Amino acid sequence: MTCLGTEILLNRVLPNKLTPKLFGTVISINNDLINAKFIEVERQSRLLNGCFFAFLVLAIGSLMAQFGFVGYIGLFVGLVVAVMCPIIARHLQSQFVQRLANL
Repeated sequence: MTCLGTEILLNRVLPNKLTPKLFGTVISINNDLINAKFIEVERQSRLLNGCFFAFLVLAIGSLMAQFGFVGYIGLFVGLVVAVMCPIIARHLQSQFVQRLANL
């Protein structure tokens, strides 16, 4: 439930490029390889959106453990990875949309 809420919030900030209209286009092409690639990109995007929340919790947890300087490094690295996850997801989506447009 938390990952779904995280995905909904992330989609408001960074709009999802895998729209229902794009899904209809992919289905109308009737190519199994393209259909599989669409599903793969969608799964990877959902996984990366879920990882955003996990790395955010990990970053906060590393600071709360009172490891001192190492805790701050854990916080910084966790925040950087958490921010990169949705950016990578949108990049994968953009690549798929671009390759689909080139067909």
